[in-house]
Amino acid sequence: MVQFILKLDGLDEFKKVIADKMSKIIPILSRQKYSSNVIEKCLQNNISDFKDKVIEVLKNPDHLISMIQNEFGNYGIFPPNFLLIWVVV
Repeated sequence: MVQFILKLDGLDEFKKVIADKMSKIIPILSRQKYSSNVIEKCLQNNISDFKDKVIEVLKNPDHLISMIQNEFGNYGIFPPNFLLIWVVV
């Protein structure tokens, strides 16, 4: 359901609320199958300042290693278009 809302045009306030709630627990959510998909949708849709929050999480070596080693964290946090942004920062 959340992914469906994130795909819709408009509803920016709802999308921002979703991204804000998720940004507080990115390391946990990124390692779960369905929530990692939601994280990916937030990144793809440029919701609020979600990319900046993900980058802050990735700066923590423990979180970074944990996400890289996880099959869902690796997929959800490192889509190709996001990697370019992260490398530039």
